[in-house]
Amino acid sequence: MTNIHIFQSTKGGVGCTTSACGFASLLAQQGKRVNLIATDDDAHAVVTTPHGNLTITVVEKTANAVEMAISKRSIDTDVVVVDAGFGLPNFERAEGWSRHLVVENHYLCLRRGVQANAYSNYEDFVLLHDKESALSKGDCQLVLKLPMFFSVDKSDAIARSIDAGLFPRGEQVHLYEPEGVVA
Repeated sequence: MTNIHIFQSTKGGVGCTTSACGFASLLAQQGKRVNLIATDDDAHAVVTTPHGNLTITVVEKTANAVEMAISKRSIDTDVVVVDAGFGLPNFERAEGWSRHLVVENHYLCLRRGVQANAYSNYEDFVLLHDKESALSKGDCQLVLKLPMFFSVDKSDAIARSIDAGLFPRGEQVHLYEPEGVVA
């Protein structure tokens, strides 16, 4: 059975595309056959040199279009990663689907995350951690009442690696510290 990972955020600019693309690239580098489904063209800007095991599909930003792409792309794939971003309607919960809420450790983002989780029932969250913020990783877990899937420390190095086309090359840019991630 293909594992489906859906990355969604409650506001734009928090790093949903970066998280989804990084996770997809990491799995592809580990030998998994991965299809990244994106609801805009940003994935092509982030993953400029895709790994041989990683394909990218861009679809219309509707739940129906994403669900159809998942059903088509999961046939010959080990993992489907969906960059649903901000503003996509909620998906029905299906077997084998994991929904990850992408947040930053800032008040507004966490407040919206709490509101979204009340209606959407996310399995966990991905934290783009700003070291300058007063809110810690533990604070985020307490506020959201969700386990953390993984965290990424925000830095200028991430932005520079994306701009230089080095993002998917994990041996050069180490972004993730997965905490028990199982694909």
